[in-house]
Amino acid sequence: MPPELKVGDIVDITITGARVTDLDPPYNKKHGRAVQVAISGKNREEAKGAVWTELDAITIQIVETAPPAEWPPQVGDLWRDRDGDLWFGVDVRDYDDPSTPVVELVHAHGGPSRNPAEVNREFGPFTLVRREQTENHDPAEVAWPPQPGDLWRDRDGDVWTAVDTTNGVRLRMYEGSSPNTVRFVRDSYGPLELVRREYEDQ
Repeated sequence: MPPELKVGDIVDITITGARVTDLDPPYNKKHGRAVQVAISGKNREEAKGAVWTELDAITIQIVETAPPAEWPPQVGDLWRDRDGDLWFGVDVRDYDDPSTPVVELVHAHGGPSRNPAEVNREFGPFTLVRREQTENHDPAEVAWPPQPGDLWRDRDGDVWTAVDTTNGVRLRMYEGSSPNTVRFVRDSYGPLELVRREYEDQ
């Protein structure tokens, strides 16, 4: 129950979960600039209003960044987080599961796949670097053999990086792991699909 208020009371008001709906409402000479927000109430109804961001008494903290227009991630996507790190959209279903793809994000340096909403809260905002074509491509059309800097995805959705070694180009799954021969990776984890050639956008 809200407290019983009287005219003249000085109160601290906390608004949680307000969603920004407009960043450019009219400027007010008395109060400064405002943002329009929507606040969920009972029965999921929304109350809308303005918050004057230039008043000294008001502090705004971003709890969760809004996802970009291309969100949610799709299988084969390449995303960059706020720190410049790359993430891949992978299908985490069992290999023979015919249901709708379940897409999660995995860091380019390896590690477990993670829920996109969770990753966005922790590392957002995200920018889409590349989205694969939806058509199926014949493996013979893929730019084989791998070149240094390539990123290749195996049949399980894991991503391999092509590195130049004294024994030629090899593939490694995680940063710091021992590279394997291209033939071994292709025979053991193939078919392989080129995700990206070189980091030209970095």
